[in-house]
Amino acid sequence: MILPVVLFLVFGGLGVAFAFALVRSERARREELAALFADTAHRVGARFVPGETGFFKSRSPSVVLNQHDTQVVADTYVVSSGKSSTTYSRVAAAYSLDRGPVLHIRRQGALNSLGKMLGMQDIEIGDPIFDEAYMIKAPSAGAVLRVLGDDHRLALLHQLPGWWIKSDGVTVKLERFGYPDSAGELAQAMRVATAIASADKRILDLAAAHPDARSEGGGVVFDASGAKGRFSVEEHECVLRVQNDQGGPPFGLDCEAPDAAERLPEGALEPALIAQLAAIGEGRLVRDAHQAWVSWWVAPDADQIEAAWRVLVGVAAPSTRVGAFR
Repeated sequence: MILPVVLFLVFGGLGVAFAFALVRSERARREELAALFADTAHRVGARFVPGETGFFKSRSPSVVLNQHDTQVVADTYVVSSGKSSTTYSRVAAAYSLDRGPVLHIRRQGALNSLGKMLGMQDIEIGDPIFDEAYMIKAPSAGAVLRVLGDDHRLALLHQLPGWWIKSDGVTVKLERFGYPDSAGELAQAMRVATAIASADKRILDLAAAHPDARSEGGGVVFDASGAKGRFSVEEHECVLRVQNDQGGPPFGLDCEAPDAAERLPEGALEPALIAQLAAIGEGRLVRDAHQAWVSWWVAPDADQIEAAWRVLVGVAAPSTRVGAFR
């Protein structure tokens, strides 16, 4: 009779000790995660929100950053499936313009390679190392390059190798399995998410900083020298358009091409402005009966926008100069 009682006390005590150890371990893990999130908030200049833990309700600690007309939130969540569950870390940001490219960018794996063989989309953006490492689904290579610059692709390759990007066109998310390894890793993920979400807005702000421009209706309006134009960020490209009040035959040319000047119709552009074609960069200049425009596959800088505006005024604005088309 004594032996069963002794066994009950021994195993009962071991069970209590084991449960107590689990509680202490879980508490230590939560405290470590909270410290990591608090450190991340300090690194990026954001607000730390402590998590909640209870029998019926639990909430992850989070970091909230308001920057570049978007709110970026880092947290964790759990997905349960039957008797198992998987923890994910997540950084989410709404596109600053309320819209942006739909993306799915993930590290290459065996299943991805099989999917490519079966015809799954995999865009190449012209970055050999990134193209080799990632499976990319997007509207176009230009859309990826516009929102994901060189520095942030390098960050994904070397500092965030376990993270993937997905976007529904309204919100962009970076996610990974498990918890971040460090505050530095989570801070970098927040920087990348912020850059993607705000990329198109920053391009429009750059155009709006031109002395002849102003922000209006989700784009930028140019108005000077008898010409009116509009700069916009479209799904596949950035475009500056001007109404063609000069007439003349239609044409299209790549501004960086060696023979760009030769492709211009005679008298379409003053000699002084022809030299500006190369300054437009990787843009394409087109004129039809109604308008003229420059489109860029990748985001233009301020100097390229300035050169495009000058050239477009030259090929489309009303002119009285000799030889100009009217």
